[in-house]
Amino acid sequence: MRRRGPGGTTRLPRDGEISGVDYNFVSIEEFFSLEESGALLESGKFKGEDFLRQRRTVIEAAVRRMHFCPGSSRGSRT
Repeated sequence: MRRRGPGGTTRLPRDGEISGVDYNFVSIEEFFSLEESGALLESGKFKGEDFLRQRRTVIEAAVRRMHFCPGSSRGSRT
């Protein structure tokens, strides 16, 4: 399981990659919009493509881990 959720990228999906599973594929315009709004936790460029991690994705992954953490009062399934 990914600890932080899938990152995002402006590159096109490769064969067999699934948006939201492997990466969140976004347009360049969407990338700049996310960047300007402060929604990105981190971003960088590699081989001419932008890669990003959204704050929302990291928070959602952390919440999912809390709900399934054995022995945690927050992780109990009742």
